Amino acid sequence: MKGTDRSIGLFETAAATLSDVVPPELRGTLAGMADQVMSIPSYAYTCAVCKVEVDPETGLVEVVGYVSVDDCGRAVNPMLIHGQSHGGIAQGIGQALSEECVYDRDTAQLLSGSLMDYAVPRADMLPLFRTEISEVPSTTNPLGMRAAITYAKFRKELLRIDG
Repeated sequence: MKGTDRSIGLFETAAATLSDVVPPELRGTLAGMADQVMSIPSYAYTCAVCKVEVDPETGLVEVVGYVSVDDCGRAVNPMLIHGQSHGGIAQGIGQALSEECVYDRDTAQLLSGSLMDYAVPRADMLPLFRTEISEVPSTTNPLGMRAAITYAKFRKELLRIDG
């Protein structure tokens, strides 16, 4: 019984329905019904593989390939999900390889405060992305959807090069 320490197994229950232990009106075929609300959230997932080339003489890093598979449950608008993935990839590559907030040491004035000084990657600096969607319906909502989010932080960690 839910909320107590009392329980009975399925086979014990089935055996009891065939015996004189239960009243005659409760004997016979077993039927069960339940309504369960999941209180835990269901998150979107991604798997990504990034191929980079590093020039050993200069340390210049070039991203030459990127493949990711996103699982956001039921994909209502796949084109939007692919676009969101592409934006997250570009943002992650930018954060890992080129973007930097630069401050003046003496005044703490932000020196990279405009897009003229802040190196956001352009399309010609990025490889072609291959993104796929794996639709595994969520069990926590009736439509089977999960939030499709950008994975910029994750992608930044994937591309992080310590050295």
